[in-house]
Order: sequence, then structure tokens, then C-alpha cells
Amino acid sequence: MSSTPLVLFDFDGTLADSIPAVCVATNAVLARYGRDPISESDTLEGMRHETTQRIRELIDENDPGVLESARTAFYRELEKHHHAVSLEPGMIDLVRALRRRGWKTGVVSNNSSEAIKGILAADASLFDMVLGEFDMENRKPHPEGLLKAIQLAGGTPVATAYIGDGDTDSEAARRAGVFSVGVTWVHRRYGASVPSGFPRLAPDAPGVHQELDRWFKLITPLLADGQPDPVKGVLPGTARTGVAPRTRRLIFMRHCESRANEQGILAARQDFPLSDRGTADARLIAQRFFSGGGGAGFDATAVIDAKPASVPVPAAAGSPASVPNVSPASVPVPAAAGSLFSPRIDRIFCSPLTRAQQTAQPFAAHTGLPVMTVPALIEHDLGVFSGLTFAQTDAHPDYRHDKTKRWNWKPDGGESYQEIYERLLPFFFALMTDPFEGTTLCVTHAVTMRMIEAFLSNTIPRYPVKYAGNGEMWEVDFSGPGREHTIRKLRFLDKQR
Repeated sequence: MSSTPLVLFDFDGTLADSIPAVCVATNAVLARYGRDPISESDTLEGMRHETTQRIRELIDENDPGVLESARTAFYRELEKHHHAVSLEPGMIDLVRALRRRGWKTGVVSNNSSEAIKGILAADASLFDMVLGEFDMENRKPHPEGLLKAIQLAGGTPVATAYIGDGDTDSEAARRAGVFSVGVTWVHRRYGASVPSGFPRLAPDAPGVHQELDRWFKLITPLLADGQPDPVKGVLPGTARTGVAPRTRRLIFMRHCESRANEQGILAARQDFPLSDRGTADARLIAQRFFSGGGGAGFDATAVIDAKPASVPVPAAAGSPASVPNVSPASVPVPAAAGSLFSPRIDRIFCSPLTRAQQTAQPFAAHTGLPVMTVPALIEHDLGVFSGLTFAQTDAHPDYRHDKTKRWNWKPDGGESYQEIYERLLPFFFALMTDPFEGTTLCVTHAVTMRMIEAFLSNTIPRYPVKYAGNGEMWEVDFSGPGREHTIRKLRFLDKQR
């Protein structure tokens, strides 16, 4: 994969503080239609929508002719107040710095591209493209504008980042499969709610630059010939051969019951072995896996539960507790499991922890394959809470008890969910250009699988609350980041642990 990094920006609230000018222009239109004026804070909240929709709601009018007249009046008024629009401190300097690095830049906004160019004036030449509401049929949160900009730049979603300030921006980025950063300065300035859907937030232009540097380090192996090999050092025992990204069959498995599970302990990265039952379960699962789910008294047609990957997920910290399920309809489970499942494994990757290695061993013994250690598959580091019992963490005031708000929570000496996700990214990126043919089994852990599911579901920074059970297996046809994959759950135990 070869691509120059592309950084796209929203305009209002991101590159520029246009709130006062938009508020004045909006109130001039409202006065024309006998409506009450709105505040600057209300103006910011309304700018989450494209202009025509915002005016429609404000004047409570659906007649196309009236709306077109009101929209034209708004832009005429806005042009009178371009002098009141101020570019955010440091943002144009940031764009210049990115250009010096050879990166491409662009603007994708629900505002008018002509209005944006008028405000940017000479600085408009810093951008390879400026796309506004009339340059696309579908405005944000639809991903059309971002995808069009990527196409114009000759880029790829993996090598694209989008900087915005609203939930429509983060949703458009998620649906386009691009990295995103949310800026918070305009919200603090006008007392509006901070966006919740971005995986990363930045308080100022230097903060945006820092987040882009972090992102660039993650994607560097994928960008161009002569760059570090995306496979070497991430996937053991392989080397890139220049093949194009393609779909790969992956099976993720949580280790079987450990001594820590048996005793009600949060093991995290403490190295507990399997319990006696866990050892027996690992052997039984492997036996039933390679027999196609068969076994004495075991119904092979009942072991597979196909489901859409985009499960209902909790809100990120600071966002509403209820998140709508935007998944496609449930995937029907066929009467015969064989159409979905093939009892074949051609490579085994595993967390370095003993309980995962022991779970992988029966699969290695059956196939004669080595168990190759992948550090990215290790469990969540809970720091000071590692090795405590559930009762102890339940009583601890510093433990984050709300499972829906752990994205940015970093226990003392440990790692956040966000950091788990970021250590998994190079692993998935490497899989995209890995020349290996066949099915890969990846044996890992509960919290790591939680982040894997969020990645495969393309819901980051939102993630599922429910853990995979001990010995639970997921089958997925992996086709790259930024896509919603179907995860097929494979169950080989009569009762899930």
C-alpha cells in the first residue's frame, strides 16, 4: 500500500471561530421571518447540521422555495461579516507544518466552499481541496465528503485523518474508516457540550499536532516502499512480499478458565496458569473444533451463532449512556453450520501469558504447528489493581466501576482501553499486507477481545460491555480497518464458562 498522509479539516469550530458571524447572519434571517434570535451557544449546537437543515428547523419551514430564499439570505448576510471570523490560533501554522512534511491537506465542511475560501483568502492555497455542502449529495455525518476528498487526493482511508469539532464529524470519520481527532476549544469558549465520539481529543493546535504524530507512527509501515516492513516485528515468522490487502480468515479465542478465574481474581497481566477445568476445556474445545463441532451428545448445528459485529455499545466517557444500535439486521444462522465453519487452522498466534499459551497447546498438538507469541495480544494492564479479587476492586474508591467509561481511564501503573486499541492497530495493519494464506488462530484475553470487537465493529471509541467467556471463539473474515465485520461466535462447550 502506498499513500501520502492526508489530513482533512472541518472548518467552523475547527479551523476558524465563525460562531459570532454565523450567529449574526442567522439572527438577521430569523428576524426576516419573525422568529426570535438565538445565542452563540445555540448557534454552535445548530452548526452540527448543514445550513439548509439548520435554517429549516429554525424557521420551521419546509417549502423548498422559502428555504432556498432563506439560505441565500443567510450567505449574503454571512459575507457581510467575514471580518468577524477569526482563524483559530496555530491552526494555519499547523497546516503549513504538515505541508512542509509533504503531507496533503483539505477541508470538508457542511458550510459553503465559496464562503470558506472567501474567509481563508490567500490561505486557501494551503489546501489541496475545499469541499462544502454543495460539493456533495450527502452531507456529514454521511462519509461522502471525506471519501471524495480521499479520492481526489489519490489517498487511502488508512492514511487519512480528519480533524473536527462535532459528533457529525466523528461519525463521518468512523463511517469513512479514517482516524479522527476532536478539538474542544470552541466548546469551552461558548459553553457547549464537548463531542464524545472521537477516539482522541485535543485542546489546542499543538495538541492536534501531537495526536497526528502519534497516528503517523502507527501508519508509517503501511505508507510506501522503503518504509519499515509492516509485518516484521509485529507478526512472527513472516515477511512482506508486496501482495495487495485482501480478506483473511481469523479466529480469536479467549483463554480457558485460569486459576485466577477460579478464585475470583482480576489477573490482568499476572501470569496465572489454567485451572484443571480450564486445561480439560482447552482439550475438549480443540477436539470438537477439529471434528467440526462433533462429539458424543454434542449438536454440531448449534455451536455457531452468527451476529453482526456492530453490537450495542456503551457511550464513551462524558457522552449519553444510551447509544443506539446502528447494526444491520441480525445475520441468519443456517441450518447446517458447515456453510460458515471450516475446522482448519494454519497458523497460531498467542499472547505471551501462560493461560493463553496453555489454551493454544491442544491446537498446536493437533496440527503440529508452533505457537508464535504476539505481544499485542497480551491482556489489559490493570496496574495497582492487578491480582486483586473482584470483592477488593468493588470496594476500592479509585477503581473505575462503570464499565462504560474506561476508554480514557488509566489505572496507576497500568494502561487505558485507548492504549490497548493503539497497541492492537499495528497488528491489524500488519495483517493487511501479510502474504500468509490460510486461517490464523489468535489466543488472547477478555479485555483485549473487547477492544478487538470494537475495532472489528468499527465503533471506537465505543466498545461492548460484555466480555467473551472463557474458551469463547470468534470467526471473522477480516478485510481491513474502518469496516463493520460480521463476527461468528463458535461455541464448543455445553455450558459457557
